[in-house]
Amino acid sequence: MLNALLFHSAESAKGLILYFHGNRHSLDRWGRYAADLTTLGYDVLMIDYRGYGKSTGYPSEAGLYQDAEATLGLGKRKFPDQPLIY
Repeated sequence: MLNALLFHSAESAKGLILYFHGNRHSLDRWGRYAADLTTLGYDVLMIDYRGYGKSTGYPSEAGLYQDAEATLGLGKRKFPDQPLIY
């Protein structure tokens, strides 16, 4: 299971940013950057890849691609009218 956080802009969002952190940390560290992006008018969806933070599983290159594709699919389903930025 992937752990994700969704941050909403206070106004009508210009788009949805899918934020993928580097391979060294988790949402604990990168979540604070969402405030700057929401202030600029974007909704932000951040995930922990499998094996990072609160996400289950073990990290792998194949898993990273699957996690990114799953997150992109979620963004498209939940926010069909917003431009996606990733």
